[in-house]
Amino acid sequence: MVQRTDCDAFSACHDLDPAFASALERAADAGVEVLVYGCEMSPAAIRIARSMTWRRAVGR
Repeated sequence: MVQRTDCDAFSACHDLDPAFASALERAADAGVEVLVYGCEMSPAAIRIARSMTWRRAVGR
């Protein structure tokens, strides 16, 4: 779930959370399907709005 409206893809930030980024790559390598969805947000609700691209780490 990407709760930003200024992007069209997701990649894990290895610099900020190397454990998460590495675990996500290992899970994908093991066959886990990585799904990414962008949200629309308002004071009343957060709603899934669209599917987004997952960008794997460079060199993968």
